[in-house]
Amino acid sequence: MDKKTKNVFQLDTPFTTTKWPEISPKDQDHILELLCSLISPIGKHRTNNTPAKSKGKRAKRSRKEAKDDKDHLQPDNSVPPPEISSFISIGLRAITRRLESSSKVSKPNGDQENGSVNDATTEPPEPKSKISKPSADNKEETKPLHFSAIFVLRNAHEKLNHDHLPQLVATSSLAHPHLPATRLVQLPESYGPRICNALVLPRVNFIALHDGAPHAGQLVYFVRMHVAKIVMPWLEEVKSAEYLPVKINTIETTTGPPKEKKDEKKWKKNVFREILVGETEKMGEVCEA
Repeated sequence: MDKKTKNVFQLDTPFTTTKWPEISPKDQDHILELLCSLISPIGKHRTNNTPAKSKGKRAKRSRKEAKDDKDHLQPDNSVPPPEISSFISIGLRAITRRLESSSKVSKPNGDQENGSVNDATTEPPEPKSKISKPSADNKEETKPLHFSAIFVLRNAHEKLNHDHLPQLVATSSLAHPHLPATRLVQLPESYGPRICNALVLPRVNFIALHDGAPHAGQLVYFVRMHVAKIVMPWLEEVKSAEYLPVKINTIETTTGPPKEKKDEKKWKKNVFREILVGETEKMGEVCEA
């Protein structure tokens, strides 16, 4: 019996999924060793300077009274955190926020490029708001930073949480053309306990290393030599400003046998049931005879 064929149409879109850079297991192991040795001072400081847990309101009150009795001019003997701690961002939310701010800076300003100037026909500027402007500290926090590398412990079951990182990493690197592009380093999920022990944190899946981090030269050099840059071909096509027609793929496939209708299935079932009942009655008559 000849199989029937039919044509299936598929539409191709230029906004394809950006691939993650592939890293060999040997290079991943070496990156893990360098990363843990770099961030281990943060975990040691957290272990040695974490205040003891409160034993209750009475203990808290007694500590407060003892602190008030001490001379307030007594010098502070607390150990400052290591310098590397200010060059590390931990968590998907914090890293995504930094990447988004850099991506906004990399977007071209149409008004500046076209040289448009406000004339008499344009609307007057809005009055200044009475709300106080953010302080210098807030400006520093929102200032876009450049990441040398972002380390991600990928989970096959939670891809939707970090599938946006390749696009953000590629666009945020455009805000710093004079610096090497940010490298996106994917590590196995099994490396999680080792990194958590180094930072003394219960769970860590995303770590970003800022550009210019102290004592990170060896790690950054190795990552840039063994991890490829993220390439988005469709982004380069958009820059060319050329019309891209829709690509329609026609695929010829074979169709399976036609499905039986419900009425036919029901009719066959009833016929089989009648035949079975008839055979049972005949066997009963033979046994009685």
